[in-house]
Amino acid sequence: GHPALNTAALPAGTLVATLVLAGCGAPPPAARHLVLVTLDTTRADRLGCYGRAEAGTPALDALAARGTRVERAYAPCPLTLPSHVSLLTGLLPPRTGVHVNGQTTLAGGVETLAERLRAAGFYTAAAIGGFPLAARFPASRGFERYDDRLADPRNPSGVERPADAVVRAALALLDERGDRRAFLWVHLYDPHDPYEPPEPYRSRFAGDPYQGEIAFADAAVGDLLDGVRQRLGDDVAICVAGDHGEALGDHGEPTHGFFLYEPTVRVPLILAGPRVPAGRVLPGPLSLVDVAPTLLGILGLEAPGGLDGAAIDLDVARPSSEPIYLETELPRRNYGWSALHGVVEGSTKWIDAPRPELYDLAADPSETRNLVPGAETTIAPLREWLAEVRSDAVGEPTAGAIDPRLAGLGYVGSSTAPASGTDLPDPKDKVEIYALFQRAGRALEQGRYDDALDAASRLLGLEDSPGARFKRAEALARLGRLDAAESDLDRVAAVDPAYPGLEMERLRIALARGRWQEAVRHADAHLARVPDDAEALAFRAAARERLGDAGAAESDYRAALEANPAYRDPALRLATLLVREGRVDEARAVLRERLRVAPGDPLARGLLESL
Repeated sequence: GHPALNTAALPAGTLVATLVLAGCGAPPPAARHLVLVTLDTTRADRLGCYGRAEAGTPALDALAARGTRVERAYAPCPLTLPSHVSLLTGLLPPRTGVHVNGQTTLAGGVETLAERLRAAGFYTAAAIGGFPLAARFPASRGFERYDDRLADPRNPSGVERPADAVVRAALALLDERGDRRAFLWVHLYDPHDPYEPPEPYRSRFAGDPYQGEIAFADAAVGDLLDGVRQRLGDDVAICVAGDHGEALGDHGEPTHGFFLYEPTVRVPLILAGPRVPAGRVLPGPLSLVDVAPTLLGILGLEAPGGLDGAAIDLDVARPSSEPIYLETELPRRNYGWSALHGVVEGSTKWIDAPRPELYDLAADPSETRNLVPGAETTIAPLREWLAEVRSDAVGEPTAGAIDPRLAGLGYVGSSTAPASGTDLPDPKDKVEIYALFQRAGRALEQGRYDDALDAASRLLGLEDSPGARFKRAEALARLGRLDAAESDLDRVAAVDPAYPGLEMERLRIALARGRWQEAVRHADAHLARVPDDAEALAFRAAARERLGDAGAAESDYRAALEANPAYRDPALRLATLLVREGRVDEARAVLRERLRVAPGDPLARGLLESL
């Protein structure tokens, strides 16, 4: 690991492996199996066991009561992919090379927890709930089975699936393990915005749908743990960790990824099972990079040297003296503003920004009083430590084209070219622009097109960037103002021809104008970058159908359903096409499958009855 600031560093990987219980000569038996649950976008302070009243999290609270909870655990980065990669490797982003969502490569020589356990004979399986962890991204490394089938009724492009569906998929994977030791990773995406919990959580948390999503995820964790116990017994180590939190408007940040304040970097971390003391609270601060070496020790395996994380000594409830590394590269890579890097040591937090920030988290947990003036003696060692951590950063892996589906999740900004240089704007000075970006995106997602146009127009008044013009074009197109939308898209293409989603937006407009050949051309261009985008496949199918190519249309409709089985449009259109071709039995089969996926679909039921 990296050196401590004030104390000698403890050697990585030795603490749990040599844990000796008082009065015993040998460590307790290692756990046979491991279940890792990651909760996307989950603030620590929103769980009952972290002090929230009426949290609706009985499963996680019970797990914390029978295990060990870390009061202050930190994500190294408030973004899904880099945070998970650090958790699964024990390495910080400068050493993995993964800094933002959408990166497809991992630095050479990096080994994941799944790769280590698979080499040790474990059955490794994962079921994930959100697109930022799809199999094409490096968190999937080392898993024998990786279920990323996102049957998503809310977004045609298929970017997430609900927690109960993820748990069903995870337990089905567990049934394939034979008699091997198992490592199962389950990722629940639900608390990520938009906050749309299902009933009864929607009604119960009507005034706080984000909390409703957390309660829904908690219920799924309860079902998962019941299913695991039935299949594996009690000889199972359980680890639950948040990948990052959610700002919910604190410091002007709507969601996460932009700043390094506590609401987005402090996460829940709970361990239970063999070798884990019951009912213990470790104060921390600890980092998610400490998780992989800790879990290896609990499984009776040696953690390798050279990790940034160190195994947590679960028997010593004392504060950690290790400094904690924080970063977000999103402002630089997606907006052209300065990246942020930070250090937490004890209750001190320093954020290295164009205008640096220093907070005493014990006295000022909301980070409202910047102590930088006159604090150079405190800051100097923190600055030095941060420089040392970043000095062995791996080179930038080649950035592939950004997947447009990340734009729909709020991860694409003004531009797609990362800014370089030292004199970049402080994100604190740009938070209004960032918030308008997020507002326009949410409004588009929720069908509030006038609100989206208002936000995008205000955005353009503050900066004329490809991202701002693209947002306005999307709003104009949804409102039927196609000429104005096309004009904005032309200006985007002139500045940034690879802007994510550009071809998709041109495809929508071509369909609206009945330009079928042009629609196919734009669909081809989009699908060359994103071959499994269900919405683009369905749009191309519709255009091909209009051009009289029923065979190609059928193939595209089927591919769209393969990519997102919960997408209604291609199912109904495919059934209609088959009926027109006299293939009524095949049409019935398509409609029955639709009703299996969505039992309450009145159009599918009506069409099936009419046949």
